[in-house]
Amino acid sequence: MPHDAPSPAETYDPLADARALHARIEALRQAMRLQIRALDGIERRLTPPQPEGRAGAARLRDLRARGML
Repeated sequence: MPHDAPSPAETYDPLADARALHARIEALRQAMRLQIRALDGIERRLTPPQPEGRAGAARLRDLRARGML
């Protein structure tokens, strides 16, 4: 029974494929972080400034709503 050269399906390296997938996922996460940071900056510029007392009260309400207080 003659042996032929291995086909591309036989030389598939699942570890290399998993590493490439992991690298793509990490690149997408980094891009999302940058977009979130940019959107947060835009939101801060577009939001009218609040007096310090109002901002503090809003933070307390948010913490209470999340059950952190």
